[in-house]
Amino acid sequence: MKVSRAWLQTFFDSPLPKVSELECILTFGAFEIEGIEAVGEDTVFDVKVLPNRAHDCLCHRGIAKEFSVLCNIPLSHDPLSGSVPSFEKSNALTVTVEKENACPVYQAAYVKGITVGPSPKWLTERLETLGQRSINNVVDATNFVMLELGQPLHSFDAQKLGDVEGSKAIHVRMARAGESIEVLGGTRYELDETIQLITDASGDTPIAIAGIKGGSQAEVDTATKDIILESAKFHPTLTRKASQKLKLRTDASYRFENEIPDELPLYALQALVTLIKDIAGGDVIEYDGFERVRATLPYKIGVSSDEVNKLLGTTLSDNELVKILDRFGFTYTKIENPRDVIVQKAQGVTGAPYKRMARIRFDTPEAFNCATLTAWCAIEAGYTFGIPRITIDQFVYLDSIDEKDLLPGDFIFTNTEEVRTIDGENYSSILGVMVKDEAIRTKTLEYLPGTEVGHGVDHVGIYAGNGEVIHAGSAVGGVVREKLSESKTFAKEKWYKRVVTDTSPRFSVTIPFERVDIRLPSDLFEEVGRVYGYEHIPAQQLPLASVSKTDKVFYYTNKVRDILVSVGFSEVMTYTFQEKGEVKLANSLAGDKGFLRNSLETGLGDAFAYNSNMLSLLGIYDFSKLKFFEIGTVFTKDGEHIELEIMSGAKGNIADTFKHIGDVFGKPANFTFVTGEDGGLMNLTEYVENLSEPTEYNLAEMVIPSMQYVASSIYPFVLRDIAVWVPDEFTGSDVEKIIRENAGEYLVRLDLFDDSYKKDGRTSYAYHLVFQSHEKTLSDDEVNVIMQAVTDELNGRDGWKVR
Repeated sequence: MKVSRAWLQTFFDSPLPKVSELECILTFGAFEIEGIEAVGEDTVFDVKVLPNRAHDCLCHRGIAKEFSVLCNIPLSHDPLSGSVPSFEKSNALTVTVEKENACPVYQAAYVKGITVGPSPKWLTERLETLGQRSINNVVDATNFVMLELGQPLHSFDAQKLGDVEGSKAIHVRMARAGESIEVLGGTRYELDETIQLITDASGDTPIAIAGIKGGSQAEVDTATKDIILESAKFHPTLTRKASQKLKLRTDASYRFENEIPDELPLYALQALVTLIKDIAGGDVIEYDGFERVRATLPYKIGVSSDEVNKLLGTTLSDNELVKILDRFGFTYTKIENPRDVIVQKAQGVTGAPYKRMARIRFDTPEAFNCATLTAWCAIEAGYTFGIPRITIDQFVYLDSIDEKDLLPGDFIFTNTEEVRTIDGENYSSILGVMVKDEAIRTKTLEYLPGTEVGHGVDHVGIYAGNGEVIHAGSAVGGVVREKLSESKTFAKEKWYKRVVTDTSPRFSVTIPFERVDIRLPSDLFEEVGRVYGYEHIPAQQLPLASVSKTDKVFYYTNKVRDILVSVGFSEVMTYTFQEKGEVKLANSLAGDKGFLRNSLETGLGDAFAYNSNMLSLLGIYDFSKLKFFEIGTVFTKDGEHIELEIMSGAKGNIADTFKHIGDVFGKPANFTFVTGEDGGLMNLTEYVENLSEPTEYNLAEMVIPSMQYVASSIYPFVLRDIAVWVPDEFTGSDVEKIIRENAGEYLVRLDLFDDSYKKDGRTSYAYHLVFQSHEKTLSDDEVNVIMQAVTDELNGRDGWKVR
């Protein structure tokens, strides 16, 4: 993204550092600078904004905020500060949205009496500095606000739209098969049901491709007097797929496909209306829009300086951490005693009504269910390490404690259910209310999904001290505080869990709406680290890991592998997924890979057969010397185990090899013959069961051989032999050198197979030559030419003669 230094300066009263310093600051603190260009008296940075920050930094405000934080220079003004704008509705404009998920926010303003014309000089210069062409004051204003705040905007000529009962009407819907639209510039695009449109509701006519480009039907021109301004949010995946399908990528689609915050369209519309009235005149006579239910509470993340230091390796104090949070402009509350806060928050909402499906950010603190009460109180106390929102998930997530150790702020869990059978059907008595087929959950849903809790859990409360519990429930009419011993809800078995394991002070940090990338404590720690400067964190030796017990099967499996390699076997690894087996996959990867293997035999047999046809490439010219093995996990209906299978071209190798393994470990290696006694297999997991406990590996003494991967050719090889008489003063190495120098690039193997024939002061050396191309199938004629060249060179030497 291209960013103007002069534009950035408008966000600051203090002068920004010089260009070279800004480049260094942004590169090491946020984003890479891909280029710097002088444009007139301005400087343009080409900033590589990564996808995780596209929602807030594909604009000048976002980059200015980064410089503010990294340079510790306050912004003179922030267009995204203050409360989220709201707009009053009248009756001259109506907005409707077909699919809330596809278009979560659509806000429009109806402005009458504008004058379309050239933009003022300052606006034209701003856009042209960044390579944007000035069109007119209205279009330029939408582009300016997008580059300023990161929100794509669009303007429609209201006079080109029809009326619905005296009102201009915008409808957002999915396109229909066979529809098409002509966009600005004159290109027509064919549409389908996966592409979202903005339409003139009076005639159901497309006037824009949502999130991508406006249509020509409602184009603003010099005759335009009334306009409708659009500021919306469109689903990122839907926008990206539509852009790819249409092969139409725009500044707008680039921003929408990376997701923008729900609140940004409202701030941007406010800024656009202000700018339009300033440079084009007119009066706003109407606003209307659609907005999905917005969270009433912002994201809050709990953090302590100890947690930051433990993760980053820093030694930040609370005061130093506060200074960094202040640079970001984050608001925060320091929690001196988290236990007290949990109880105080719970006590403060007693009397609040019960809501069965209450959500923390949308319904609290006005309404609660049992789990949202406990989670909300923990969040308010600065604990946001993923406190789950479901009762049974909280139960599994938190640490258990004994009843005698119960302290204020701890959680108490119970099971209120009593299952009864009435007329042959199961009913659950939940706090005295009979509910058909609704059993208490016994498995987690979101945290470690599927974790079993045999006794089941369906209710949780907060221990308030003095034998009292605060909890939310329908049977008690909302949030109540009552004696634990008298509570009907907690009358059955109870389990106790602890949230606050460290009572040191911590901070509850409120995350600004535009930072949708900060949702976990680790995200906030990363922000602290980059502002502190990773270069200021000293290198430290990692603590030595405690000595762990060596896995017995793993240890002896590697020993067996070493034994087999030492006696000439080559290891292969084959697919775990096969066409047949005893354990079927729930989601098959392919038609011939629907099962887990129950033996290594099929895979190893296929590999053995394939390589039997490649002996020359392997440098093996005697089938009996072909020896393979595989060690891998197999899956049967009785469970899984590690299996060893070996195959050889000589039957005698099989029994001898297993006997050798048994001799090494002092225990007979029982095995089963397979494939007509050309192979044998054994259960390694079972075999090592009674072997002695292994000693530790000394990793420092392990030598890893140097290896390089060479891709095999898909084309067939050609095998030729040659034998040559040479005087005894020459060696096989001399012969090999000459062959290689003249055999060319297609020679892939050269193997000596006979040097035993000697006569009259001469020795005969015989070689296998293997030729292969990575690009084509070699013909006999091509190989004959090569062999003739080799023969001529050998025969041309004094006393040498090809046999």
